[in-house]
Amino acid sequence: MRTTQNTRGFRLLALVLLCLAGCDRRKIEVGPGDVPLSEFSANVSAGDLLDPATAESRLALYLDELAAAGYKKQIRIILPPDWGPRIYEHWFPVIRGRGFKVLAILGQERRDSAADADAAVAWVKHVLPLVHSDLMGIQIVNEPAYTFSPGEYAAYHRRIAPLVRQLAPGVPIVAGDFGVPEKGQNSLDVWKEVVAAGASDYDVLSIHVTGSRREGELKDFAARLRDLAGPGRRVWITEGDWGQLRFLRQQGVAVEETFIYTWNDDALPALVRRPGGKLP
Repeated sequence: MRTTQNTRGFRLLALVLLCLAGCDRRKIEVGPGDVPLSEFSANVSAGDLLDPATAESRLALYLDELAAAGYKKQIRIILPPDWGPRIYEHWFPVIRGRGFKVLAILGQERRDSAADADAAVAWVKHVLPLVHSDLMGIQIVNEPAYTFSPGEYAAYHRRIAPLVRQLAPGVPIVAGDFGVPEKGQNSLDVWKEVVAAGASDYDVLSIHVTGSRREGELKDFAARLRDLAGPGRRVWITEGDWGQLRFLRQQGVAVEETFIYTWNDDALPALVRRPGGKLP
């Protein structure tokens, strides 16, 4: 009898542990489900849009597809000093002609387009007056934690943010770009260090959740994000899938905007969300 009771006890414990593990393995849906596409915007990658001979026609196709499918007329694009001049010349006539607004990334990484602070400042002074009316948000650097220390990025942010305020008044600064894992180079805790170092002038928290689908992990992230954001801080998913929007809202995170990553081009084909895949 004792052996049977022990066996039943072990089985019960195993079932409980299996349930807990299973709950952590439960995944949110990749697709939008019943959330209308009008809740989503899209990242438009530069990779296949830098050839002046084809940039305008290809971008026009992508924007027409997004509009026809019912997405918001908002795209997240890079607009750094190295590729920015040709992007401004060849993309913005198409963007304006189709009535889209832009979340612009002014710098890619410290090792390239954000490497020369003086050149970055000169570019910001040049381009923001040209595109101010096209913008719905500005990001100073994409995922800064990967190429800056907290102190280095804070110093860079403090140099660029006042120019954004001056040259694009009313356009929110979108900052953060941190991911879901609790630990790591690009975590929420690292962003806290960046803010503590002086990068506190921003309006919207930017989160990157592409590929993060485990419910347990996202619930934990939502709790930490709520603590960071507080009741008043705005939150945008600037790189994500469709399913995280509903899930994070259900967890009490008032996500305002979601930019699907990515519509048209990526080194990993599985991340291209265009229904027809990457355009040849």
